Amino acid sequence: MYRWRKLKRWVNPAILVVAAAMLVGLYVGMKPPSEDRLLEVRARVDSYSFESVKEQQDDAARHNIRSARDPIYTRVVIHPTTILSLEEGQTGLPNHQFPQVSTDALDEEQAHKLFGVLPVEIRVFVDPEQRRRTSGALHAYGLQVDGREIESVQSALDRSRRWLRDRLALLGITIALGVWQKHRYETRQRSD
Repeated sequence: MYRWRKLKRWVNPAILVVAAAMLVGLYVGMKPPSEDRLLEVRARVDSYSFESVKEQQDDAARHNIRSARDPIYTRVVIHPTTILSLEEGQTGLPNHQFPQVSTDALDEEQAHKLFGVLPVEIRVFVDPEQRRRTSGALHAYGLQVDGREIESVQSALDRSRRWLRDRLALLGITIALGVWQKHRYETRQRSD
């Protein structure tokens, strides 16, 4: 019994160490690419669609992604996105490997103003090694429409890094509070 109590004293710090390691792993796995890894895409927009949070939830449900139905997940992770279908462009990749890109630099009204009259020339940057979203689109960093910069690549990367840092900090605080509550509960149980 004594050994169990002695071992139990190390459980909470071990949980915190494992959680910290997981957060570091998440950051390394999810962090936005460096600017030199991005590939420039210049193309004409053939069509566009704006996906609201609700539409993305429905799409995730169709693809049987459970976490997308969770309201907390929805508020923290999903945000409105504009999907741009591209004509054959000068992507630098053979066979036009990504016919769609997505950007969250625009709201629905801005997207309609910019892409309401097609075709429109765009310039974006993508990471060719990234996973495609459920819509089949690659996430685009930066956005220029007909030579007018809507969002710079650097500000898009900074926004992605800030978003990731904030979410991981929130997750870390939640885990730490959970471990602290567990420790308080165990301490109270021992004293009773």
